[in-house]
Amino acid sequence: MDVKVFRNTGVAVTAVLCCLGVASGAQMESGNDDRTRREAEELTSRAIAVIEDDEKSPDGEKLLSTRDDFRRAATLWEGLGDRAQQGRCLHGLAYTSVLLDDHETAAAAAIAASEIAEELGDSKLLSLSLGELAIARLKQGRNPEAEEVFLRAAELAKKLGDDRHHHTMLHNLASSYTVRKSYQDALDTHREALELARRAELDAKELSSLISIASIHAALGDPERASRRLAEAVELAAERGDRRRQAWALRELGEAQVKLELFDQARLSYERSFTIRRELGNRRGAAMVVNQLASLEKKLGNLDRAYELFLEANTIAVELDDHVGAAVTRANAARVLLQSGRPKEAHAMMAETLASLENLGLRRLQIPTLNNMASASLELDQPERARNEALTALSMIETVRGELADPDLRARYLAPRREVFVSLAEALILLDRKDPESGYLEAAFAASERAHARTLLELVKASSESADHRTGDAELARRREAVVIELSEVQGKLLASSLAAERRTELETRRTQLDDERRELDGALRRRAATAEEPTPDLTRLQHQLGNDTALVEYLVGKRSTVLLVVTNQGVTAHLLGGKDVIRSEVEALRELMMRPGRRDRARLDRAAASVGEMLLGPAVSRIARRERLVVVPDGALHLLPFEAISTDGGETRVVDHWSITYAPSATFLQTVGGLRVPGTSGRSLFAVADPVLGDPGGNVGETHEVAWNDETRQLADGRGVEDLRPLPGARAEVAEIAKGFSADRRTILIGETAREDVVLAHPMFTNASHLHFATHALASSDLPEHSGLVLGSSGTSDGLLQAFEIFDLSLDAEMVVLSGCETALGPELSGEGLIGLTRAFLYAGADSVVMSLWPVEDRSTRELMDSFYRLLADADPAAALRGAKLELADTPGFDHPFHWAPFVLVGVTWEDPKINQMATGTSESH
Repeated sequence: MDVKVFRNTGVAVTAVLCCLGVASGAQMESGNDDRTRREAEELTSRAIAVIEDDEKSPDGEKLLSTRDDFRRAATLWEGLGDRAQQGRCLHGLAYTSVLLDDHETAAAAAIAASEIAEELGDSKLLSLSLGELAIARLKQGRNPEAEEVFLRAAELAKKLGDDRHHHTMLHNLASSYTVRKSYQDALDTHREALELARRAELDAKELSSLISIASIHAALGDPERASRRLAEAVELAAERGDRRRQAWALRELGEAQVKLELFDQARLSYERSFTIRRELGNRRGAAMVVNQLASLEKKLGNLDRAYELFLEANTIAVELDDHVGAAVTRANAARVLLQSGRPKEAHAMMAETLASLENLGLRRLQIPTLNNMASASLELDQPERARNEALTALSMIETVRGELADPDLRARYLAPRREVFVSLAEALILLDRKDPESGYLEAAFAASERAHARTLLELVKASSESADHRTGDAELARRREAVVIELSEVQGKLLASSLAAERRTELETRRTQLDDERRELDGALRRRAATAEEPTPDLTRLQHQLGNDTALVEYLVGKRSTVLLVVTNQGVTAHLLGGKDVIRSEVEALRELMMRPGRRDRARLDRAAASVGEMLLGPAVSRIARRERLVVVPDGALHLLPFEAISTDGGETRVVDHWSITYAPSATFLQTVGGLRVPGTSGRSLFAVADPVLGDPGGNVGETHEVAWNDETRQLADGRGVEDLRPLPGARAEVAEIAKGFSADRRTILIGETAREDVVLAHPMFTNASHLHFATHALASSDLPEHSGLVLGSSGTSDGLLQAFEIFDLSLDAEMVVLSGCETALGPELSGEGLIGLTRAFLYAGADSVVMSLWPVEDRSTRELMDSFYRLLADADPAAALRGAKLELADTPGFDHPFHWAPFVLVGVTWEDPKINQMATGTSESH
């Protein structure tokens, strides 16, 4: 932006000076020029000494005194006719006014200084003054204007070689992008600033960039990585005596800890930040911490205290003329009113906030407010208004999400905002009850589909559209390959049986650095998925695919309620169930009983199975009773529930007795993946791995086959210890029996010492076989989901873990992957994406379907079930074969408890696209 645009206001420099209380030269009393010059020099030097080191924060009184010095010095220099010094002091006046939150004075002084700089051709002064003007506009909530000025100031600083100011402008530009929720622009700009700081050895500036990048990761739903980096930033700032950045990092750390539910630690971080900011006289920063403390109290259910703190933060923001802060704190107070059962008052306060943000041009900040307004409208029985509010919020969410290049960040950004989808679907269902002929249920189904497995679907679509999808940039691909190789080497060393503490710390730090770099490169290589179209389920085609024998039941779990949608070839029906707390409580209680195979609890187990069955399938029984197959699209805690083990009709009928079940990330995912494979392109073949020798990577294999790994293994296995990774002798018999169903020239079996990771990855059958079978342990990590892996044998060139991020790099031709190990389905549940781990990785790599377990399985019962499954698979589809195997095992003495037969589930495609393989078509009607 050219400074000349400010002249449209008709404000000349002299007029601006008068507005600032700076007398013009003509008004000054005549006197000794030498004395005046000495006084001006003294005032200027004293003021500049205070602010010269911008890495230290002067307190409030000193700032006020310094601002007065700059104002007086500007007056004296004007009287002396020294425009250069006058401009310098006006810039100082703008700078100190920004720190004092006097934005109007700051902007006026910056404009005046910019005018002088242009007049004198002083590019450095112009760049500095533009920077202060941009900051003032940013704090006034005038972000688009601020960003234009930041860009101009950064350009000037770059030309001048002023690295420090260049970084400041980039940093503040990125901060503005963050406020507006333009996260990808913010990340890109902060990374540019970080590279500049490191190149110019600006330690404090580097720290600012690191804190900012970490805080964006937290905002996008990756608090684990963010908290790790922020804790390091806190310590680094403390070592350097940089209290301002220490307070900032502590506040951001507290926010990440809240998301990790480390509430006591979060409170301590906030309190430390508040103390430092108060000591520095930083009222704005203190108000931000009060707002976060209020959010913590709300999270803990202390609503009255939360409301008081939000109002306190709002009062400070208003006093400081902080329009953005005032709007945000008012919106937060309104959320407390909504949670307190006062939806009418809450909606009115939110509407005021919405208008304020609109006036500030910060529409993306309206997203949480619109979401909460939709919830309030539902509470007030106004579904039409709720629908409109939810649709407006979703439009903004999709815009932000579409700008993010990293698929993982897109998934994490969407996860905490999925309640908007639930509100929309609920509003549409309520509207359908009033007007059943207007297509509201079809719209509700489309809304639910938009909330399921979005990122996985986009990645699969992107990979199918380009054979070169993993190596779109050859240089990036080479860098990633080198990083993965070193990562495997470092991890192999960490898994060694003995390491000195210092060496372990060094390796853990390096592994963290490498994993972060890998993730950044993955995001860059998969950028094309960022532009993938929104999922649009073809309902008519879906009903065609389902035919007369299959029904699809889809769940969308929300705080207020859970949406159940039932799709058959006869139409769509919908039901509203209890919210996520109710769902989780009942499902977790049932899972605990299923995982405890004792006779004493059998009556309780039967009652719990009947209760959960009535809750989840009771409303749908009339629609699904005459079907033979169910496709279940789970959500939330339902990802961990084997529906086969619940019962209907008051406990009279087990689901497994009546239906075969397939689980799916979403109906749209099934349609997309089902349309990619052409039946019959490869023969029926088997690649199986069983009971690898478990020893340390150094090759010290003991006769007991016990793992020599240590705490690193525990981290990857969510705390499970070495004692849980025992040999699996039954797995050898298991694969031997399975192999009988495949011709000798169409099967490859790796057992014991041959079942090493390097051998598996190098074998051509691994990526070409129609059936992959792994009878080995699996490690599922909640903290490091992409490090979840299958335990194989290790060697000097591999760590023995076939991990999810490595599987993502594969191109498989598998109709089915069977993971016959402990808890192979598990991983963290990312709302909307499902369980992030091995299942997702294999589906992305090209597998049509994956069979895996939901809890630790018993070796002998697994062997029996797998024998039956593969035998039945010769004459039945995978879902029917798995159901038959479960029924056979349940009828076997000693294995009738669900612990033995229920944990294995089938996820993925079990039909072909009707365009490829013509299917019987059922009648399609819309309800």
